[in-house]
Amino acid sequence: MRPVCGVSFCAPQSRTCSALLAVLGASLHPNHLVAESLGNRPHPSPVTRALVIGGAGFIGTAACKELMRRGVETIAAGRTPRPYGTFTSYRTLDRSQPEAVIEEVRPDIVLDLVGGDPLPVDRQVVVACGNAQPPVPALRAGAVLGPEDPTLRIAQVLRLLESGEPVPVPEQTFEQPAALAWVKDLGYACALACAADQLSGLYEVVFEQVSLRALVEALARALGTAATFDPRPVTEAMPYRIGPPNPAEVERARRELGFRPSALEDALPEILAWYRVRRASLPARA
Repeated sequence: MRPVCGVSFCAPQSRTCSALLAVLGASLHPNHLVAESLGNRPHPSPVTRALVIGGAGFIGTAACKELMRRGVETIAAGRTPRPYGTFTSYRTLDRSQPEAVIEEVRPDIVLDLVGGDPLPVDRQVVVACGNAQPPVPALRAGAVLGPEDPTLRIAQVLRLLESGEPVPVPEQTFEQPAALAWVKDLGYACALACAADQLSGLYEVVFEQVSLRALVEALARALGTAATFDPRPVTEAMPYRIGPPNPAEVERARRELGFRPSALEDALPEILAWYRVRRASLPARA
């Protein structure tokens, strides 16, 4: 079995604020998978079956859809019994004892949506691989936009715009490029990483040169209203306190992974359609 992909969300104020997608297959069989890293397999066999840990979640669903679109048999897994709405095959899996599920499914690759903070995630990868420099790619993104975003941050911005209230933004950085990403682009990046060869290190998969100001103004235009801003210190700038992308990691994603981000405008119709349907049932605050 080849190594694998995983995803994490970090604290929004962190410089490495991310949804980390690490090709982590080594996290399941730490001793023998390291020798089968992508870097050591110049001619990997095609991926025909993928196990997606966390595949019923926000980003996992996007990854499953993209893998299935490419003809990959996709099985989602998680700690809980099958969640409502899961559209793939599903297995309940204990991350500390995954062997039985791995043996049953026998995937070519595992996509692991790991956790919420980059430092624990990075530590888990190092420990799992038994290697201080794991030979696997790690794909980072920032605040992730899309329907069913569990943080509901985009819904909060839309509510403020609809009511004519100013959107609180970090005063020093809201006009600078931010590490923003579309959930469909993360699914696309997962599929690229699963199929790629000889990758390791960090890759950042975000919109190209999109600032918080540009995001809010684009949402306002789509709603047919005007955007106003409330610049604040970064610790008070909710709902988004996202940092800047890393230019070197962004360029590596383009050059080595072949990632090409969507335009921001491509993401808006689906987000707005979801918001209009769910608006009445959403909580007042993210």
